[in-house]
Amino acid sequence: MASFFNAAALTDDPVERMKHIMAASIAPLYPCHTWNKPLNPLLGETYQTTLPDGSTIFVEQVSHHPPISYLLMEGPDGLYRFQGYSTFSVRAYINSISLEVTGYKKITFKDGSSITYNPN
Repeated sequence: MASFFNAAALTDDPVERMKHIMAASIAPLYPCHTWNKPLNPLLGETYQTTLPDGSTIFVEQVSHHPPISYLLMEGPDGLYRFQGYSTFSVRAYINSISLEVTGYKKITFKDGSSITYNPN
């Protein structure tokens, strides 16, 4: 995601910027929706990291039922600030599962422009 956000922050063309943001929004779909272990995040659980490009990420689980996670990601040299939250609800049926993801995402760029969108 950070590489798409950096590319979006460095372009002045609004169409190219939107393309990069939409690519960033779908890039984690596969790795984030396949689990190698049971996922049951605890209330107050946090995650922080610094990426190789200097971007920082902060995530906190603020609700257990329903599960709600808040995210803050800041780009190197203040290029962008990505923030939002995500929650989901699951309905299990005999032969299928229905997953509804809700929340909002907002990215604000160094030049003052911003893009806000919902994942649903």
